[in-house]
Amino acid sequence: MKHTKGPWTTKTSSQDDFTIDIINEDGKLSVAAVYHNYTDEAEANATLISAAPEMLEALELVLNDNRLMNAMSREQARAILDAVKKAKGE
Repeated sequence: MKHTKGPWTTKTSSQDDFTIDIINEDGKLSVAAVYHNYTDEAEANATLISAAPEMLEALELVLNDNRLMNAMSREQARAILDAVKKAKGE
């Protein structure tokens, strides 16, 4: 695993600066930040980013379950594999 261990959460640093930080589990490391006019879209972007470790873990569970992989279409399996590769920078 090359990325910062999850879970990640969001914290609004300052609505004056329009910054939403994505922080690691112990709250000591800023993994990323969303700089944007404070809008629902900016908050949704930060929430999506903070869910990344759990989404990657869930997709890897699916990839490692032959029963699930065999039950889906080739297109669905390719989408999962491509998403995992993208998340891992492969």
